[in-house]
Amino acid sequence: MRKKAPELQYLETLKTRTKLSYQEQQQLEADQKGYRGELTIDRLTKEIIVAQTPIIDDLNLQVDGQRVQLDKLVQIGNRLYLIDMKDYHGKYIFRKRTWYHNGKPLTHSIFSQIERAHDILARIFMEHNLTIEIVKVIVFTDPSAVIEIEDQSEIVVKYLWEYCEWLQKLSQSASKQGSGSLPWQQILQKYRVAPYRPETDLTLDSRQLWQGIRCPRCGNFWWIQKHYALQCKKCGYCEATETAYVRTICDYGTLYFRHNLQVGKLTEFLGKGYNKQYLRKILAKHFVPLNLRSRQFSYQNQGEKFEYWFSNESQYFNNLKRRTTWGK
Repeated sequence: MRKKAPELQYLETLKTRTKLSYQEQQQLEADQKGYRGELTIDRLTKEIIVAQTPIIDDLNLQVDGQRVQLDKLVQIGNRLYLIDMKDYHGKYIFRKRTWYHNGKPLTHSIFSQIERAHDILARIFMEHNLTIEIVKVIVFTDPSAVIEIEDQSEIVVKYLWEYCEWLQKLSQSASKQGSGSLPWQQILQKYRVAPYRPETDLTLDSRQLWQGIRCPRCGNFWWIQKHYALQCKKCGYCEATETAYVRTICDYGTLYFRHNLQVGKLTEFLGKGYNKQYLRKILAKHFVPLNLRSRQFSYQNQGEKFEYWFSNESQYFNNLKRRTTWGK
């Protein structure tokens, strides 16, 4: 499952708790659009190539202090396709080794990111004595973009609508020739790191946040307390109390990703009307304790939204949904 980038998780969660600035709103919309483009490529790729095709999505690597993020790696035949997705709009021209956007030269090359990623991959494989050809591919996901490549380049550039036919031909050709079993995935796992996060979180932000447990359906913060569940006063949505607390703790962790989870701060985040003892119980049950002998007792913060943080426990929380009907 491709996760939303930490920045996107942060902005989406922040929007549920306060009003975003103009710059934040613009960034949120751009990130959401880019993520939708990535999901489209993921879906099309899965539909076109055979199920056994080796693929890694959204890979973050670190080599000798250098970090790089790769959108997609696909092995077809004995070649590894390094696919970079660009959600650009407007007209772009590559002429005389320079990129132009709507007639104006860019200060950076659109090719630079994928060139750097290619070089890092090639270096890793060389150090592990793995010989595999890496093909660089850029896919422009915005259908309104116009791309003109006047100079020859080793990079394959495709529009979204071209990508499907191109990938299908590659896949059909490879199925006839067969492909070898190459250990590139195992090698890259040794260099895998967590996605990049900004240096600062919400700690120094002076904006007031809406406190409490937020209804995931309508965004309301007012609930009717039942025995095992909470019912939204506005839309009637019911959620198991345990799930609601865990989900809200994850919201806090996403916004304050630079800090561990502490009861006092979480109590402030929840606001009035919530059970501190129950909060302690939920933390002890679902979160990893830290600083056991310290006055600053806390729990580990993964800084992710609920659906990612507890993806391995989805069945448990799905079973909790039955509690919303208890007592009816």
